[in-house]
Amino acid sequence: MQYTDYSEVIETISELDLVKAQNVINNFNRIEAGTLHMNEDLEVMQDEILELFKDRINLDPEDFESEEMWKCEEVFNFTGNLLEFKDFDNNNFRVYVEGELNPEDGGSDHILIKFVDNITNNTYSSYSGDIEVYYGYLNFDEDGTPSDGIKHNFNIELENILEACEDVYNQIKNQIEKEKATLYYLINSMGL
Repeated sequence: MQYTDYSEVIETISELDLVKAQNVINNFNRIEAGTLHMNEDLEVMQDEILELFKDRINLDPEDFESEEMWKCEEVFNFTGNLLEFKDFDNNNFRVYVEGELNPEDGGSDHILIKFVDNITNNTYSSYSGDIEVYYGYLNFDEDGTPSDGIKHNFNIELENILEACEDVYNQIKNQIEKEKATLYYLINSMGL
């Protein structure tokens, strides 16, 4: 049987009869001898099989909502987090801003884009990225004609932020793949 989700497997185990539960245990013990124990009580065997699944699979799909695993501001904001990811172990990665904009003719501002990474524990540099804003100006002579000036400009450096986001994405993806592989290993080993 091909399962589409974790809850289907749990439901199948809960519906095993005595003979099928014994077959599941025998199948699994051929691969991992002595891991599961036979019992005359069906509920005890079902509970032991379910407990094995819960012990080996760290990700319970019913315990998380993907919408709660990441948050992103739609508008650039100088307060709070711009972006936050959480993994299945409740570690987080967050991107935030330090600095402020004070527009002044001919002036400039430097905004630091920083991150804290508790998911992959990668560190890059003292800051992760920045935005430099150069404010333009225009001078006029005594006749009101523009005499000199400079156009506004800005530079954005976010390579470290993008690299860190990709690392976090890959870490979470690998975590999902590992859990999926464990789930399929258990399903196949038990002959479910």
